[in-house]
Amino acid sequence: MVGLPRSDPAALPVRYELVGESASPDSPLRATTEVTNLVAFTGELWASTSQWMAPAPIGGAILRRASRGAPWEVVLQTDQLRVMGLEAFRVPAGREGVAEVLLAQAQPPESPHEIRWSVAPDRSLAARFALPDAGGTVRSFGAHVAIDGSATFFAGVQPTGILAGTWDGVARTIRWSPTPELVVGGAGLDQKVTGFASCGGAAWATVRGTLYRRRTDGGIDLSTGGPWQAAWSVEVANPDNSGLRGVSCIEHDGAPAILLGIEGSGEIVRFDGVDRLGAVIAATPLAPVPELDTRELIDATLRGWGHAVPATGAGAVGYTIPAYNEFTEIGGGVIAAGVEWSYEAAACPASRRCQPERTFDAQACLLRRTEHAGVPDWQMRCLAVPADVPNPIPVPVPPGAAFVAVRALRLSPWDDRDLGLAGYDSNFVSSNGTGWVADLSVTEFRP
Repeated sequence: MVGLPRSDPAALPVRYELVGESASPDSPLRATTEVTNLVAFTGELWASTSQWMAPAPIGGAILRRASRGAPWEVVLQTDQLRVMGLEAFRVPAGREGVAEVLLAQAQPPESPHEIRWSVAPDRSLAARFALPDAGGTVRSFGAHVAIDGSATFFAGVQPTGILAGTWDGVARTIRWSPTPELVVGGAGLDQKVTGFASCGGAAWATVRGTLYRRRTDGGIDLSTGGPWQAAWSVEVANPDNSGLRGVSCIEHDGAPAILLGIEGSGEIVRFDGVDRLGAVIAATPLAPVPELDTRELIDATLRGWGHAVPATGAGAVGYTIPAYNEFTEIGGGVIAAGVEWSYEAAACPASRRCQPERTFDAQACLLRRTEHAGVPDWQMRCLAVPADVPNPIPVPVPPGAAFVAVRALRLSPWDDRDLGLAGYDSNFVSSNGTGWVADLSVTEFRP
């Protein structure tokens, strides 16, 4: 081991916990490489895990934790390396008020792949729907409540497309249709349905490089196609690039707006006027408003912290992922999201630590958005690095050696002054037991 690179003066104090560290030696959790989602449900913290790039993977899992510091309980063990679909929603439930619904991806061994769900107070994930494609995987979930109070759930399924299910308030369950509302695929590319948002009276989805809007009323001539209409798109040529990331509904200048990130270039764009589109959506593309070039922010921040990062060429800030699942509002108008980046030509700057081979920066960092008089302001903050991490990082990456990146964040179900974080991205690098969670004080992160 050599000395650690220069620490960042603005590093945020956190306590990391490796998900597999406290598990028994024979537990499948020991090989957890990534924690892909965090969800608050019935006063508990739920998580989904991945064993992608583990030396001896068994499969990802759905976990829950009853209280701060309590052990993680395995609710579902799957035969899928990465469990990417896990989300909770609150929907009208008729005379019973509001229903809290948890949706999860599930691949039971030697069974058709499924969607599982629970309606609070039940936590068993016993309700199930077999996917039309027995080998399909759920990348994302969404929900939208219409003006009349009816609720529709969505599942982004590879390779099928978007499945929809209607909420049955009497039976307190979801009625899924096996016929996809939007079929995706083609060109030999992985058409990931990366996210959903409910915004401006409509449901939205991102599929690789395209943003879709769903309308089922008279505002669109549905004879021209299904309810999902392409609203905006960017070209995504790299087969490893998932495309659009973090699609979310935010409030900008007193009105709803869509915010999303573009993997690779690292741009973050906003779409205004989403509540006034009406019938023109099929004919008039949305106009993106550039909010941030994340690579420029990373470069300026690292330079401000005293790191010698070249502006161009080998060692410059390169491939960037701004936001994984969503941009998360954490109170007071503050929006947070994870971010990761690599360095050009696989050249790690001397004062930084990098994930081996792919040369992604090994530190876990966050983007922070605030807004004043309608003008957004973006900053980057990074989580403090433990004192005993190795440098350089060996392969396979051992537990606690690298924390790239914050994949998920959620206000704690036990204390809204705490922000739960989770992550690691294997980035095609062999890794073992690297999946982590952490707690961050909201006070530390807010301006």
